[in-house]
Amino acid sequence: CFPPTVTLIPSSSSISSPIQFRRAHDFTIASLIQLNCNNSIVITTQWTVKSCNSSCTNRVLLDSSVITTASELYIPERTLPCGLYELSFKVTMSHVPNSNLTNTVYVQISSSEKKVNLISYGTSMIPR
Repeated sequence: CFPPTVTLIPSSSSISSPIQFRRAHDFTIASLIQLNCNNSIVITTQWTVKSCNSSCTNRVLLDSSVITTASELYIPERTLPCGLYELSFKVTMSHVPNSNLTNTVYVQISSSEKKVNLISYGTSMIPR
């Protein structure tokens, strides 16, 4: 057996060019896992989220409704505050030495745009 091949979708990101998401929108990071083994094995997967506002060392504690052991990471709207985050996906194959593989994407969460509608008589309205 050889270590698995993992592709994250969306995948093109770096700490200097993160994937952009609005805080008011939910998002999903998916993974494609290709196993390079003919034997029967068990794999485990784990997502971790770290804040990168100063350095990418502070692990973010997510709400229990966010499932971090599936192949996809679904982040509901308003879960993460505005900022830069490192999302890491680790795959481990049981009983296969040196088979751990971690892939990472970077995301930037930005505030939602506020839209102001001016209506007659000088009153303004801000829709949600």
